Amino acid sequence: MTIAGYARVSSVEQSQDSSLEQQIDRLKRAGAQTVLVDVKSGRTSDRQQLNELLKLVKTGQVTEIIITRIDRLGRSVIGLLKIIEVLETHKVRLRVLDSPIDLNSPFGRMNLNQISAIAQFESELLSNRIKHGNAYARSQGKAFKAPFGYIRNKDGYLELDQSVNEKTGATNADVARNIVKILCENPLRGSCKIIYETYEIKFSTSGVRKWLENPAVRGHTAYYFFQDKEFFKGKEFTTEMRYNTHEAVMSEEQYVTIVRNLSHNRSFCGATPFKGKYPLAGLVKCGVCGGGMVREFGNSKRRTEFLRCGKHARGAHFCSNWKYSQLQKINDAVIAKIVEHSKVVVDRALAMADSPDTSEPPEVNDLRKQLDGLKQLGQNPAILLAVADIEGQIENLLAHIRIQPAPMTRDLAELLSKASQAFFWESLDNDFLRDVFLRLVSKVLIDESGNVEVEFTF
Repeated sequence: MTIAGYARVSSVEQSQDSSLEQQIDRLKRAGAQTVLVDVKSGRTSDRQQLNELLKLVKTGQVTEIIITRIDRLGRSVIGLLKIIEVLETHKVRLRVLDSPIDLNSPFGRMNLNQISAIAQFESELLSNRIKHGNAYARSQGKAFKAPFGYIRNKDGYLELDQSVNEKTGATNADVARNIVKILCENPLRGSCKIIYETYEIKFSTSGVRKWLENPAVRGHTAYYFFQDKEFFKGKEFTTEMRYNTHEAVMSEEQYVTIVRNLSHNRSFCGATPFKGKYPLAGLVKCGVCGGGMVREFGNSKRRTEFLRCGKHARGAHFCSNWKYSQLQKINDAVIAKIVEHSKVVVDRALAMADSPDTSEPPEVNDLRKQLDGLKQLGQNPAILLAVADIEGQIENLLAHIRIQPAPMTRDLAELLSKASQAFFWESLDNDFLRDVFLRLVSKVLIDESGNVEVEFTF
């Protein structure tokens, strides 16, 4: 039997500060032998770890549940009462650290109902305040965020950023105008490099695209209305546009020119074969259990990407690594390691270009020999089942043991010889990065503290 703790925060951003760590620490000090963590709103029933905890309750594996506050279990009166009913049915004790509740007494049950109602009331009140505040800001034409080149003044409106760029002494507003000129005259990848060399401002290709597609850069203010709160999963949204609300750093003619150039580059280069995948996909592993990492998005319009252990996502008893790590920081750490070992990387790249290793693992060779022998025995149903089983084993091995997808070309190896600076890598698109990572990196491990360890193929 186990004493389980349950911790919850509403967003990924909250999981990055100390609030979640404090919850987990308090639960462990209170006697929790295992802690399950959800990063979800308390008003939704779609909380994976809570559902996993209730499964453990129903199977008799938990005798007591510890939480810091009652609203960690949920902010809906009906939802909380359903959870309490499950706990009472299976005689599981609930311990609330901040407000002890005795569910065996009528007064305790009344106290629970009151606290639950207050939690739901506070949640709905906060939601309404945010909606009314946003509606008022929209009615006044105020901006919620300022893109590069702008700042929000004390009244909430956008105005040009007159702070000075340290390298050139120009204002950030003038820098933004010059970036527009650079994008009009150069391809996207080359523009990122020029921007860094000129102003020491790091822009990724996707970052530049998002910046120039922001209507605020052209002097307009846009408001987005998502049809579903889970809008990071591809839900549709509508846009309300307020035109000419502030001074622009990009004209409509410049915008059309840049969009046309980007469209031409995409058509010329072709569609990416790794659409929807990030450069390190399949290479990042949990440093605790060795399992794969799953990608999640932060609860903000920036769509900050995070990785977390896939086994912990199924339950804390599978893996204790609950840490959310920003994908961009992992990517930067891998690039920094490659830059640090650039001499070895280049030598290895040249060797791979001259003599690529395309051999299969020994396990696959042994299975192929068994497969050839079985196929010569005829079409007996039992033999066909065995053939299918071995073919499945081969496919599974090839899916988990990375084989170099293509020989390292001499051109790519020579290009790597020039890539001894981090900004060079950051200016490249995801296709090129993924191609290089697959050839040079065998594994990236993330531990419980978020530390990144890179293992190379050499």
